Amino acid sequence: MAQDGLLPLADIRNRQYSENFLELIFRVLWEKPSDSRTAMHCSLAGGHKTMSTYMALVMQMLGREQDKLYHVLLTPPEAENHSEFYYPAPVSKILPLPDGRTFDSAEVKVELVEIPYLRLRERLPLEKFASPVGYRQLLEWAQHDINQTLTLPPLVLDSGRRVLIIGKSEIFLQPQRFCLYWYFADRSRQRPHNIAVEDYAAYFDYPESPYASRAMRDGLLKRFRVLDPSGQMEANFREKVLENSELPMPWVLQAISRINRQIRLGLPNAYWVPFYLISAVGKRGRKCYGIKLEGRKMVTPKVET
Repeated sequence: MAQDGLLPLADIRNRQYSENFLELIFRVLWEKPSDSRTAMHCSLAGGHKTMSTYMALVMQMLGREQDKLYHVLLTPPEAENHSEFYYPAPVSKILPLPDGRTFDSAEVKVELVEIPYLRLRERLPLEKFASPVGYRQLLEWAQHDINQTLTLPPLVLDSGRRVLIIGKSEIFLQPQRFCLYWYFADRSRQRPHNIAVEDYAAYFDYPESPYASRAMRDGLLKRFRVLDPSGQMEANFREKVLENSELPMPWVLQAISRINRQIRLGLPNAYWVPFYLISAVGKRGRKCYGIKLEGRKMVTPKVET
């Protein structure tokens, strides 16, 4: 910890020490759960209220199902801050209180209370980082993810009617375009948990210029079979679109353009339209394509693998 300037602190009496303590406890709780066979048992008792608060906040970010958070309660409660009480004495010892009352230290009851807390670890891209990123950076990521999940309307793909349902709006697509959008939606919906939703380059589709990826070609063909079990739709596509069994990117880009135009027309003036478009990310010559909406907000038809 010394190399990060997070030396052991005697106390937290200023803003800098408070920040250091937060990062120190964050680093410790980041490293301890690396072994899935271990369990953390963390107590909020003792220290300043700031320390206990930091412990609880970091546990929300990093705690696993087996990790527990506790507080210690004393009866009578006045024993907690009494200068002469440390633990229930083995023999009777009467201690005075400021108001004239007394209590017997041997009869103090100590209760260990488990504190329930919200576990966000599975929602955070911890595996993506080789070392701790810092509490505030992880907090910003989590807040952004929560904000997007709460404010954006869900996306439902109705394959029976070939329609995109976004909130209360319905957008009808030509069958082949519906299958292309469906393919991109499934890529976002199946994004691994250890990849951040904003890390589009890690899960969007990359073309193999001048052709689309074979994953896209095969994904389209599978979805054609769902929409048209007779095989006519697939046969027409193979004959009129594919070139030597490859899917040309000009066809894909034209279809994306028309899909996005229909979405913009179906969702006029909505600030969140970009999340539902098929977006291009990256520089010319190395662009990837996909839908930026969080996969949890999508409902897509099942495709047999």
